[in-house]
Amino acid sequence: MDLIVKTAADLNSIWHGQSERNVAKLFEECDTESEIIFIDEADALLGSHSDLRLGSNPTVVAEFLRTIESFDGLFLCATNQPEMIDEAFARRYLFRIQFLPLNLAQRIDLFSNTMTSIKASS
Repeated sequence: MDLIVKTAADLNSIWHGQSERNVAKLFEECDTESEIIFIDEADALLGSHSDLRLGSNPTVVAEFLRTIESFDGLFLCATNQPEMIDEAFARRYLFRIQFLPLNLAQRIDLFSNTMTSIKASS
């Protein structure tokens, strides 16, 4: 499947209502048989309604909430600040996966396996 990667910069607009239309269009145009939607740095788009940070727009969050309710495809988000995601949106996740930093032994093992794979394919 193709990964459709979007960020806040792709969806937000300075024009009133255009950000919401961009979100709706993203979901409407997604071919759920061959595409997966991936929102990177999701906290910039899907921040809490009570969070007044630049980029957190309650109407954009509301549009995401509305569109995912009827979306039959795969929708993924990534953030390094999961506590910033709007609670109403976070409740709709089927799965939440947290990737913790690797410890030293794990990093050495990963490096060793990667180098072995590279050497074997050469």
